[in-house]
Amino acid sequence: MTQSTPSGDSPNPPSLLYHRLLVAFSALIALTMMAVGFMGLPEQQQYTVLDITPPTPAPTPLVKPPFKESDTGVVIADFMFDVNTLGADIGRIVLQTSPNVILLGELLEGSDHAKEVAEVYHARYVVWGNESRAGKRVSVLVNHPSADIPYTFDLLVPPFVSIEVAGHFIAGLLYYADDKPLNALYMFENMTVGMPDEIALTEDMSMIYFYRALSLHRIENYTDAILDWNTFLELQPRNSYGYYHRGNAYRGLDLLPFALADYEQAIELDTDFSPAYLGLGYVNISLGNENDALDNFDKAIQYDPWNPEPYFQKALIYTERGDYRDAIASYEAVSSLNPQHDRVYLSLAKLHENLNQTSTALDYYFQAIKVAQDDPYVIYQRGLLYSKMGEYENALGDINRALELSPQDGDILQARGHVYYEQGDLDRAFEDFSQVILLDPNYAPAYAQRGRIYYDRELYDRALEAYDKAILLSPEDAEFYRWRGLAYYENSDYTRAVIDFLEAIRLNPDDAWSYYHKGNAYFKFGDIPVAIEEYGYGIDIDPNQPEFFEARGLRYVELGDHSEEALADFMAALDLYDDDDAPQWLLDEIQKLGGS
Repeated sequence: MTQSTPSGDSPNPPSLLYHRLLVAFSALIALTMMAVGFMGLPEQQQYTVLDITPPTPAPTPLVKPPFKESDTGVVIADFMFDVNTLGADIGRIVLQTSPNVILLGELLEGSDHAKEVAEVYHARYVVWGNESRAGKRVSVLVNHPSADIPYTFDLLVPPFVSIEVAGHFIAGLLYYADDKPLNALYMFENMTVGMPDEIALTEDMSMIYFYRALSLHRIENYTDAILDWNTFLELQPRNSYGYYHRGNAYRGLDLLPFALADYEQAIELDTDFSPAYLGLGYVNISLGNENDALDNFDKAIQYDPWNPEPYFQKALIYTERGDYRDAIASYEAVSSLNPQHDRVYLSLAKLHENLNQTSTALDYYFQAIKVAQDDPYVIYQRGLLYSKMGEYENALGDINRALELSPQDGDILQARGHVYYEQGDLDRAFEDFSQVILLDPNYAPAYAQRGRIYYDRELYDRALEAYDKAILLSPEDAEFYRWRGLAYYENSDYTRAVIDFLEAIRLNPDDAWSYYHKGNAYFKFGDIPVAIEEYGYGIDIDPNQPEFFEARGLRYVELGDHSEEALADFMAALDLYDDDDAPQWLLDEIQKLGGS
């Protein structure tokens, strides 16, 4: 079952929103050298190198329009410090990492004022601050889309440390938000280089480990991320987010018992913590505990009904179980929360196909294509539905469009070959199936389809060669054995035909057609009672095929003294035909037996 990969993003802030950076005098030299660019980067790392220069006169406040929604923008206000250019000093550092910086040129009165600024400028971050006895307090409003609501945390920079340290931290946040985790790691790691443990390992430094762990998670370095989460949780042992994120890292390493324990600890600390229930659901899926996973996802929805992910996971479980109506309800919840989710529309289309609700399925394919116009897979899937509906021209239109977008896709070529086959254009069909084999010589269905064309052209030896190759490549496909059995049957090799029909039934006990064909083979052996029995097995599985009743009725006629059974079978076959579609020989047999 498909499930989401472990996420390192935090949907909400840590429970302790206010954190201080207490840096002792012994760290001053290291931090000062960092500020002037003393520390270099390893050549093999692909970071964006920051050219940090000594302080310069404050630039003129930048006047810009609001950021685009896709920007990771930051608004930096002036600070209520002795020298009001400190906000610009931070801005100069951050400008070296991102062009999306606005220097506001005014003071902010607090977080409410910052929220107003964030709304006006569409900013992801707003930075402001003031001075106290302990040092310079730098406040950061996080307005990132991963946050349910904007939140604030503080950095406290001691008086003897350059304010540029705050600039480095803000730069790290921007790198992290712009999905540049290596650059973010560089910024966060340099903030603790050379710092004694008695200073670095304090609660006031915990935010560094928090964001560094998230950055490590982004590059799938789960082991080092766990080490940083361990440090963070030593400093903040009752922080539910720390346990949740460490659980994600354990899940990334497939250490499911440890992940389970961390998610449960997060819930113990915060019973309405929706992401932890989601994490529990992922773990229980991996452990095969689907019922527990459904309970976990229901809890996640209870505490956060606006997150589409738990609905999506429930839909996957229901689909695998064959509970299509429950799956549809869950996918519809996802689409209402995220109308641009084309894969949900695709899943809804296929579920309605499974329920034989063709018109509704087609509507969902149109919605999926509207969202993802150039996705060849979505277009190709609609083409398959058109093919099932017998609308072959529409099917070819979609499949050809999909091939324009993905000309080397063997599955799409195979589908076009199938449409040509259904249209009776065997030459084009054979050409497409041969092209598929050129692209992938191990693609068994292409050999099987060529076998059907040989069969239709009564080239049974060639058909047998094609089916031999298909079975060699895919020995568990029941249909291949059934079709090879038919080729043996037409070659009058009834013994091998029966052997293949038996293998098809072993692989798929519900293969009614293989029972029917086996009955025909036994009839050729002259064993009519066994043939009648085989037809009966096919009828028990699929009572909607008139051919099964017709064949058994004919065998009853040939057996003699079974006119009632024969008439009953012929009448059952007649009922399965639409008006005026029944073959004339069937009507004649019914009349001979006294039927009407």
